[in-house]
Amino acid sequence: NSGTLNEEVLDAALVAVDKEADLAVLATPKRGAVCLEPGPVDELLETAPLWVAGFPLGEKFAIIERGPEVTLGRGTVTALRHDDQGRLQTIQTDAAFDPGNSGGPLTDAEGRVLGVAQSIVVNNRSLNFAVPITAANALLAQARPAHPQPPRGKVTFCAVPDGDLYLDGQA
Repeated sequence: NSGTLNEEVLDAALVAVDKEADLAVLATPKRGAVCLEPGPVDELLETAPLWVAGFPLGEKFAIIERGPEVTLGRGTVTALRHDDQGRLQTIQTDAAFDPGNSGGPLTDAEGRVLGVAQSIVVNNRSLNFAVPITAANALLAQARPAHPQPPRGKVTFCAVPDGDLYLDGQA
């Protein structure tokens, strides 16, 4: 609800970081948030439609004190980049990314998260990259929470206003 009267700022703890992938997982005690489910990245093909959510140019679009409202951009998968072991490393897309989209979800038509917006080729709005959701899943699997007992139960991803991930894993 960024930029609206229902905007809410949440406290969060850093749970895990993958500096190489430029990815972090944050946990918050908030319950009942609307969440996005992970999508079928293994079924992803070039030319598949997708959407990116974020806050391009951040505060510059904030016409009120509360902050900017979310922007959605549409595009397609233009390439799937794999490592030497055949694992998906990067989703390349022509969806428009701007500063402020980094960390935002890349979703399919059903709103399932396929990746996390990561990088932009400057001055080229058709060559942008996202970390696949499988990297976030791997990071969650090795995460060490800030509280004494690790979370148990269903893990759900959800975009929060600044593009971070919400972890709902408490039993």
